[in-house]
Amino acid sequence: MAPVFNFLGGLGWVMQEPDNRHRAITVAATYSELASRFPMAFPLPPVPLAIGIDKMLMVEGFSRRRMRHFLRRYCSRPEYLFCLIAGRSRIGPHGGMLGVVTESEAFYARSKLEQGTW
Repeated sequence: MAPVFNFLGGLGWVMQEPDNRHRAITVAATYSELASRFPMAFPLPPVPLAIGIDKMLMVEGFSRRRMRHFLRRYCSRPEYLFCLIAGRSRIGPHGGMLGVVTESEAFYARSKLEQGTW
């Protein structure tokens, strides 16, 4: 089957192979739910998320598997990598500042963008 292009809300247009449609829809549905429940942590454009936000969201009722799958995709998007600027605050689920982006994290994000390996 040929690839399909789908608009996935805040994730934009995504090319999907037929086998990956369910995963992409799950990511889009998770983003929609997170953005509605935690608008300070999941705005457009993205903001740096707190280290360990997956565990914080599990306390809010999300499964570990769902959060790991979603955050792996969300945090590897170019839009997210662009927001990782050294010294910028990291945001928790309820909008609180929980740490800052380090020089090494910003360097890693820039290198991923330059290499196109996001």
